[in-house]
Amino acid sequence: MTWEAFLQELSSHEQVAMVGPLLKTKFAPKGPTIYVDGGSKFRDRLDERQAHPEVSVGDGDSSDFPMDKVLPAKKDYSDLSYALRSLPPCIHHVDLLGFMGGRPDHQLINYGEVHHYLRNRTQFTTVRFDHQVLAFSHGGLSKELQGSFSVVVFEPTEITIKGFCKYPIFPAAILDPVSSKGLSNEGTGVVSFASHEPCFLFLS
Repeated sequence: MTWEAFLQELSSHEQVAMVGPLLKTKFAPKGPTIYVDGGSKFRDRLDERQAHPEVSVGDGDSSDFPMDKVLPAKKDYSDLSYALRSLPPCIHHVDLLGFMGGRPDHQLINYGEVHHYLRNRTQFTTVRFDHQVLAFSHGGLSKELQGSFSVVVFEPTEITIKGFCKYPIFPAAILDPVSSKGLSNEGTGVVSFASHEPCFLFLS
């Protein structure tokens, strides 16, 4: 499938998965899927009857397989950044699989690119890194939490945290970027979060 045909197909969906090079578990697509550069090694090329639309994109620097959408080798943006900013407005959830671990600078920049993507969203949108990090664009989110969690933002943000947790923030307060104020909270049930800007929940 071409990149353009995939994006057209994606316009009738609300979520998409992106597979990166650091995937550690077996992956079976359950919906539209983008294999980002080295993530293409996890693509099943033996099954010609794909149940869901899928495509690969990248500059090929970490893949032995040809890309459906080839990006320039010399560029000032990452393959993940390109994939995120290409998504149509109808997408409200992105599953990122295989983007955790590896080089610390790559992982930090992946968080940054997700922050920029979410910051430009007008409708409520979530992005999940494997099952370890859940980010949302703005507004409110409630989640059942059992165990430790941390809240991180990448710009000064007014947030509230309330519900079954050890350290609520209520009434609302400003959380500074990458502040220890959001570190090592503990949930024992449903916890509700509200933020005016993108917010990241690091889960145990």
